[in-house]
Amino acid sequence: MRLRSCDGIGEQIRTLSGPGEWTPVGQVHHNCHTDNTTVTCTFTNLSERAIHTCTAGRIYQKEAHGVKLESVVMCTGRLDPAATRVITAPWVGGFANSICYRETTFGRTLDWDKCEFTTDPVDLAKLRRMNKAAGP
Repeated sequence: MRLRSCDGIGEQIRTLSGPGEWTPVGQVHHNCHTDNTTVTCTFTNLSERAIHTCTAGRIYQKEAHGVKLESVVMCTGRLDPAATRVITAPWVGGFANSICYRETTFGRTLDWDKCEFTTDPVDLAKLRRMNKAAGP
C-alpha cells in the first residue's frame, strides 16, 4: 500500500518541530486505545529535550492470519519536555467491528476475545524510502 501523504507528514513534522530529536515511539511514554472508528493516543515527553515520534494502530484477528485493520499514521510534531499531546486517527478502509465483533441485543460490539489491538512504531525515513521505491 502506497502512503501518498508520507512526504507531507515528514515535511509537517520538520515545519512544526523545529529542533526536536526523533525518538522511537517505544521510548516515549504513551497510552493508546481504540473504538470502532478511531485510534486515540496520548503522548507525554518525560525527557529533558524536545522530541517527536510517530505510531500507527493495528487491530487483527487472533485466529485468522492476515485479517487486520490499520490506522492513519499519527505523529506528535514537536513535543517539548513535560508536554502531553492527544492524537486521534481513523482506521483506514473500514471499521474495527467489521473484523472483530459479536452480535448482541444492541447490535455489533467489539469482541476482544477475538481480536488484538496494538500500536506499531513508524520510522518516517524508512517510510519515505519505501514510498519513493513504490513509484507514482
